[in-house]
Amino acid sequence: MYRTFLTQLYSSGVDLRCFSLILSKALLFYWVLAFLMKTIKFAKYTEHGIGLRQLRYGITGLLALLYGLLLAVEINVILGRRYLCFTEATEVKPPEDLQDLGVRFLQPFVNLLSKATYWWMNTFITAAHRRPIDLKVIGKLPIAMRALTNYLKLRKAFESQRVKGVSE
Repeated sequence: MYRTFLTQLYSSGVDLRCFSLILSKALLFYWVLAFLMKTIKFAKYTEHGIGLRQLRYGITGLLALLYGLLLAVEINVILGRRYLCFTEATEVKPPEDLQDLGVRFLQPFVNLLSKATYWWMNTFITAAHRRPIDLKVIGKLPIAMRALTNYLKLRKAFESQRVKGVSE
């Protein structure tokens, strides 16, 4: 219920390298086609004299730019993970906190839109609306957000500032 799709795949034993390779190829094909179609549409608008005064011209131009950026991101992921042009792909494991099924606070691991809207909390909020929340439902915090981790970071920063203050 709270786990992400990739975490469910990872825990079910599916070979993620093969799945990621197929998904990357499909996404690359999709973004190339989407970028080409919007670019052709944008060129046709320009050819027929539809200029910046038309809203559809501006929207098509922005969509072509957006698809071009998404295509660049996909190419960067494919080259960074060594999927297509290399004999062996780089193995990527999910963070330890996502492998721990007791962690329900996913804020550090979600995308920018989910961070802004807290979309990942919908199931938690729905469950809290039905019945009172207890500690088992809340779950554990990720390692980076626990008190001990933050205390050690604070202590290290304090010690470095104290050493600087003494030496001056």
